[in-house]
Amino acid sequence: LDLARQSPNFDVFVQVSTVYVNADRTGYVEEVLYPAGNNSMNWRADYDKILNMSKLQLDQSGAAILKGFPDAYTYSKRMAEELLNN
Repeated sequence: LDLARQSPNFDVFVQVSTVYVNADRTGYVEEVLYPAGNNSMNWRADYDKILNMSKLQLDQSGAAILKGFPDAYTYSKRMAEELLNN
């Protein structure tokens, strides 16, 4: 978003959501952004930490990074929505 703010000819930003952002939920799931199941989740801190990890560190961290999400795709979709929403 910082890049968009700095771009003089940037008129519109569109982010497309999917139900995959709620992959950590069970049962009937609406397409809304639910509060994270883990109340201690700090998406900004996780984002910053992941950005500073090497590929080896990411590979070794495996499922610990995903915090209950089934895969990196659903986790990253949720992270993007959380970061854009806050």
